Amino acid sequence: MMSSSPEGEEFPTETSLVPNENDNHIDVRKLEVGSPVGETNSTRFRTNKINGKSEDEFLESTPGMAEDGEGDTLDEDLDYDPEPKFKYERLLSDKNPESAKILLRDSATALAVHSKFLALGTKNGEIHILDLQGNRTTLTVPIPKHAGPVNDISIDENGNYMASAGEDGKVFVQGLNSTEDNFVIKHSKPVKAVVICPAFTVSSIHSAHKAVIFGSEQLVMCEKRFLGPKSTILDERCGRVSRVSWYGSMVAWGISSGVKVMCMKEKQIIGLIPRDQPEEKYDFPNKCDIFWMDSRTLIVSWSHVFQVCSVRDRRKSSNLSINSNGFSAKLPNYEIVINKLVHTDFAICGIAPYGNIPYSSEQYVVLGYSASSKEEDKKLQLKVIQPRWEDYSEAICDILVLRGNMYSSYEDYHLHSLPEDGLYFIVSSKDIVIAKPLDIDDIIDWHLEREAYEEALKVVTQLSTRQSSRHNLRDIGRKYLESLRLKQNFEAAARACTKLLGKDKTLWEEQIAEFHRAGKLHLLAPYLPRSPDFQLSPAVYELVLSTFLQSDHDGFLRTVKEWPLGLYNVQVVINAVIDVLVRNPNQTILEALGALYSFVKQFDKALAIYVKLKHQDVFDLIVRHNLYKAILDRQLAIALMEMDNEQAVRLFTENIDAIPMLPLIKQLEQKAPFLLQYLDRLFQKDRTVAKSYHDVQAKLYAEYAPNKLLHFMQHSKHFDLRNAFEICQKKSMVPEMVYLLSRMGNLKEALELIMNKMNDIARAVEFCKEQNDNDLWMIMIGYSLDKPAFITTLLHNIGTHVDPTILIRRIKNGLQIPGLRDSLVRILQDYHLQITLREGCKKIMVNDCFQLLAKLLKLRQRGSFVDIDSVCYVCKDRVLPADETVSDVVVFQCRHAFHTLKFEPILLDFEPETNLRFL
Repeated sequence: MMSSSPEGEEFPTETSLVPNENDNHIDVRKLEVGSPVGETNSTRFRTNKINGKSEDEFLESTPGMAEDGEGDTLDEDLDYDPEPKFKYERLLSDKNPESAKILLRDSATALAVHSKFLALGTKNGEIHILDLQGNRTTLTVPIPKHAGPVNDISIDENGNYMASAGEDGKVFVQGLNSTEDNFVIKHSKPVKAVVICPAFTVSSIHSAHKAVIFGSEQLVMCEKRFLGPKSTILDERCGRVSRVSWYGSMVAWGISSGVKVMCMKEKQIIGLIPRDQPEEKYDFPNKCDIFWMDSRTLIVSWSHVFQVCSVRDRRKSSNLSINSNGFSAKLPNYEIVINKLVHTDFAICGIAPYGNIPYSSEQYVVLGYSASSKEEDKKLQLKVIQPRWEDYSEAICDILVLRGNMYSSYEDYHLHSLPEDGLYFIVSSKDIVIAKPLDIDDIIDWHLEREAYEEALKVVTQLSTRQSSRHNLRDIGRKYLESLRLKQNFEAAARACTKLLGKDKTLWEEQIAEFHRAGKLHLLAPYLPRSPDFQLSPAVYELVLSTFLQSDHDGFLRTVKEWPLGLYNVQVVINAVIDVLVRNPNQTILEALGALYSFVKQFDKALAIYVKLKHQDVFDLIVRHNLYKAILDRQLAIALMEMDNEQAVRLFTENIDAIPMLPLIKQLEQKAPFLLQYLDRLFQKDRTVAKSYHDVQAKLYAEYAPNKLLHFMQHSKHFDLRNAFEICQKKSMVPEMVYLLSRMGNLKEALELIMNKMNDIARAVEFCKEQNDNDLWMIMIGYSLDKPAFITTLLHNIGTHVDPTILIRRIKNGLQIPGLRDSLVRILQDYHLQITLREGCKKIMVNDCFQLLAKLLKLRQRGSFVDIDSVCYVCKDRVLPADETVSDVVVFQCRHAFHTLKFEPILLDFEPETNLRFL
């Protein structure tokens, strides 16, 4: 029996209106489940420890400080400090003195959370209303006190009413702003769980909205009606009820065997979600947690297992089945499906979704407890896990040590949540901690505290336009640069300036001043802004150049070349450079001065400096600024050739119009090798452009490049042969002399040079073949008669040019000739080959003659067509008149036709030779 009334009056319990445990509800173990079993080992990504403190100050970062030896610290073997995902804040701290006293003299036993406030139940039976910052809230109506510990508290959706259940067997339904719908339920046994209808304060004629559901050894619903409260047993023999949760039209409650789910519209139990606890963990304290993500999805957790389940409408398929007796029985309209079932290696104290509504992420926040026989090994952990099937991965794992952990056990820890607000409440008997996911500012603050400025900058630069932050790139960048300078890492600071300072002139000038003060301005120079759309004041760039000029000449030159015009006053810098050169002449600074002169278009001064320095840029300067005339005016040809003769010659020959040949040759005559290089390149480009200097060129070739002289003479017709012969004769250049004699017609002298000077019979044979002169062959035969080796060469080559019998007859009897037999055989072979070729040619000619004669005869025998319109070319009448009187007609191969009578007189007028030729 139990009683319920606002005044505490007893009333009888009505008969249960829903099926009991033995009726047609469904055990979901018989249903199809979602996914196959995965791996059994969890994956851990990060671990932090949050330590409690006896004071109200609580660290909002991961690694905390131990409380007088109580609690753990970060493992010393961790060599990194991972970025936290949560920040933690103690709810009942010294900031709220009145609230802080609650758990000093009492212990927390129940907590209900709402977006407006919190309701905290204690061991002494008191219920305290707090705001989300932990401040006590003063109500206009009194809150009744239980005679024993408060076991559970529930708040309606609007936050106007709450229900509390206590160990004293009472259930208080209490308005926070009104007492109109208050009532008390008295039960004979301690009430462990209670839930108030979410729509309790909604105005409606339906009494179900003014209802609470509570459980002890059975599940009971009590509705406030016009005539008084009415109770209904929803589950009579369910056993001890440890948890009740109500969402929309669905109610779920936890018992020892699992979690039952009921549809309140149909007043029908639709299924049982089995506990499915591992056998070795089944004797663990029976603690259940239920969280409805929406009206069709709920999360259920036990000590070492949690399940993600969904409510499915059965009416879309068949709604009939056959019971064990063979009769058709109507099944509930809904069924429960387990989508995920995960076993954990830690005890679960509470579970909630991770993220905001709607819960698109499949990650969950879990408060875990690792029990151990050793007190120091007991750990409370806040995890974010990603479930698979019977397996999970850990994205976050923070180790927590709360106040009074030495006196708290697994059953004392609870997790409550407001996921839509990103708040998770971790409750122990002596402490309440709020965990909040870090926002952008928190993450940046965490990095800044650890001087991880680069990571903080990454976070700031990745902010979208929809995200707001009290931090900005400018402030963090300034701190970052300052830290780098303090560490003497000026090079890294200089590199970072481009990205961090952007187009802020003030910031640039600040950093330039800092670098200049530290004597490191040269490191910042390469990163100074130089683009046309953003530049600093000219004085800044002049300061940098002045610094280089005093301490780093190479850096000064490099910077002058890299920086574009317009950054600084060039004339000011030129004056400074001249002052330095006067005191300390230096080639590097002189080169920089040349570059500066070219910037202000004083190219003649720049050219003079580059020539003096023999700098390679002089050629580019001449071409780019068309300084060809200066080469002739300043007599620079020899100097340029001495610097780089290849580039100089290329410059002279490719710009022959701008650098006339005659005055340039006059300059180059001072050094003959340079003149030869120039004339040689001209000859390669155009063999006639410098033909008036070919005599000079031949002389220069003989002197400085004799290997090129023969090629030159073979391709030039504009030099004096006799002068060239005299030059070659003086230099004993026999091949060139042979060539010149052959061009002058002195072939015999040329052949004698080959045979007497060169003693080269092969070259002599080639010469005779080239000239094709029998007299030369006879001279060579006469010269070779006493030289057996020469005779052998002649016998091998003479056969196709001269009758070999002439040579053979002139050979002295008894003369030993090496290879004579082979030579004779070759002569015979050549002779036979000639005969064969002649006969073959003769046959071809005869055959061609017969073929052409047959073609001619066939052509002569062909008829000629005369049509009716053909006319006589003498009388101009038709050849074939219409009447029958037709005279004889003569038709020629050219198709001309004549009447015979008209044609004969004409024949008589021609001379025979003419007539014959005409016909």
